[in-house]
Amino acid sequence: MNMPAKSYRYILLALALFQTACTPESSSQFQAEREVLSPVATKDSASWVGIYRGELPCADCDYIEATIVLRDNLHYSLTTRHVGRVAGVLPSEKRGTFHWRDDGLLQLDAAGDNMVFFAHEKGLQMRGNDGKAYPDGKGKICGLAKTGSFVPGQ
Repeated sequence: MNMPAKSYRYILLALALFQTACTPESSSQFQAEREVLSPVATKDSASWVGIYRGELPCADCDYIEATIVLRDNLHYSLTTRHVGRVAGVLPSEKRGTFHWRDDGLLQLDAAGDNMVFFAHEKGLQMRGNDGKAYPDGKGKICGLAKTGSFVPGQ
């Protein structure tokens, strides 16, 4: 009868260790990643016109270096370069139009693969068609940082 009591203790100890190992940390870095971002005013082009740079996910390469320039006339240019692909693949540039969806998200036209973004005060956060944040293979939310602005109409 003494043996089953020891077995239960070992099982409880194992469960306690498992629970501790699988509990996420509440570090300041984790909290910073979960900060709330304020959307830009879609009617106020001065808040979203500009240059955005960063990395986007890629199915057949390491990542895509991307630069998007948004203009106040609802036109954009998208320059991409696939990193980690066969040598010789040059950067490409696409131009087109975008619109603001009813849910407040920005969507590029077919030339820009109908990509969807949440525009906030610090940049563009990639979203799926359903409006949910789009993580990369490592679970990091993908996006582009606003790196510059220019006078609307240029």
